[in-house]
Amino acid sequence: MSLKTFFTPGRPVGKDQKAWRWFVYVFVLLGLLLDNLNVSGALNTGKSLEEEFNVSSSTASWALSAYALTLGSFIILFGKMGDIIGVHLMYLGGLFIMMVFSVLVASVKSSIIAVIIFRAFQGIGGAALIPSSYAITGNYFKGKDFYTALTVFSIFLVCSFGIGLILGGALGFSHFFYFSFAVAAVCFIVLWFIIIPVERTAAHDKLKLKNLDFPVGAMLVVGLLLIIFGLTEAANTWNSPKVYVTIPIGFCLLVAIFLFENVYLRTYQKNHQANYHQSDDHDEKGSKESPIEQHTYDSDDPINNKKSWRMNVDLLFPIEIFQLKNCLPLFFSLFLYYASFIVYMTSLLQYYEYLHGDSALLAGVKLLPLTIGLVVSSITVTPGYVSFIGYKRSLILSGTLSLGAAIWINRSDYTVVNDYWKFNAVPLFLSGFGVNSFFKVYLSSIMLQTEPHLHGLVTGIFQTGAQIGVSIANSIASTMIGNIAVQLAKEDYKPLLFHKFRNVLYLNLAINSTVFLLMFTIKEAKPEEVEQEQPATDNQV
Repeated sequence: MSLKTFFTPGRPVGKDQKAWRWFVYVFVLLGLLLDNLNVSGALNTGKSLEEEFNVSSSTASWALSAYALTLGSFIILFGKMGDIIGVHLMYLGGLFIMMVFSVLVASVKSSIIAVIIFRAFQGIGGAALIPSSYAITGNYFKGKDFYTALTVFSIFLVCSFGIGLILGGALGFSHFFYFSFAVAAVCFIVLWFIIIPVERTAAHDKLKLKNLDFPVGAMLVVGLLLIIFGLTEAANTWNSPKVYVTIPIGFCLLVAIFLFENVYLRTYQKNHQANYHQSDDHDEKGSKESPIEQHTYDSDDPINNKKSWRMNVDLLFPIEIFQLKNCLPLFFSLFLYYASFIVYMTSLLQYYEYLHGDSALLAGVKLLPLTIGLVVSSITVTPGYVSFIGYKRSLILSGTLSLGAAIWINRSDYTVVNDYWKFNAVPLFLSGFGVNSFFKVYLSSIMLQTEPHLHGLVTGIFQTGAQIGVSIANSIASTMIGNIAVQLAKEDYKPLLFHKFRNVLYLNLAINSTVFLLMFTIKEAKPEEVEQEQPATDNQV
């Protein structure tokens, strides 16, 4: 093996090497596990972190918040960059970042500030992993293999929630992140040698890193950072400049970016497109004429020069994405489902620990029905299931199950004997089934409507919305519950805490009611928009 081969990641394979492609894909999914592990595991290591560093719960919560902050802020940018440079390279970059900063987080013994900073860098790694993994799935597999891959993808993704909760409670903070480092290191080393490069299509070749609008990309990251930071701070109080200043500024930046790209740049490109093509034709003819004619441009109209960035720039928010069928209902449903999911995980974990008196490990185990529902849905929600029930009806059923589960769970009462078995176990399963039913139908619909060279960007946009949903829901829920340490100091704290948890469950009920209503705005899809029958082509892996 030459040095050049050794230092070049991945090995191309023929499209007929199906078993090898699946072998590689399993390691890709193992690496993707790290994202959810770093969320659910950190959720259940809060007490361990407080004890190790002797800090308050609000300070310790930044170990989770810092990860979410950078994760949500960089997903869109890294999704676009992955489409340009190759999603397999972006994936390996994210995995390397995750590996390095996992061991750094685990190694810190005295500084909570260092932990928070390293967790923020971990979030950057996660932002590279997520859209790249979605895009790899869409490029590695076609036809029936795509749905099989989507099922396996979904199983890995949802199992990581349950695994993270249990490992976080069992291992404690430091040991959990040593485990995260070990998984990342194994996956990175193996995939460096075997990952299959995603071959570029003609549309990929038109994407150039030099044409990425980096100033707009920087504005996007800053805007998202401000929004998510403000929402994170809102968990403590909404009446702070850190909240009511940062969120509006961040939102205005996002609106400005969208208008700049889809109003100014689009109008400019449309008005100058004819001149631009004439310039191209002139260049082709000029190559046969004199060099002077070939390089003569109108100085008053720089658009005729191929160096004009306004004609060549790759947009971060191309309007075509928002013209995908059911784009907005699916986007906001995903936003709300993620919000509901984080409300379940944070509120019920604390409910079991403080009102049931369970350990962190047992509290994590009690949420397993949610994971089981997610897994069962991953296996049973197939193209045949969607065809039999219908695209729209399958989504309405998802919303119905989630709403019914929220109503059932809302009856929780720690004073009732066997409260968990009466009001939590079964509805948690139903909620998991409903949520993942939506996830599989939404993901297949979006991926099949999107060209391969936009997979990373599109999934990045949707996942950014989901992360903002998580931040908003977590902030509102944390505000409603308040400072638990203060409440635990009171002699009769349980009734007060129960009242606060009940209010959070009402919030979750409102979220799921909105999702249920949104499902009725979904337009019925054509068979080709939810099914893919064509085999892999020569220009795809």
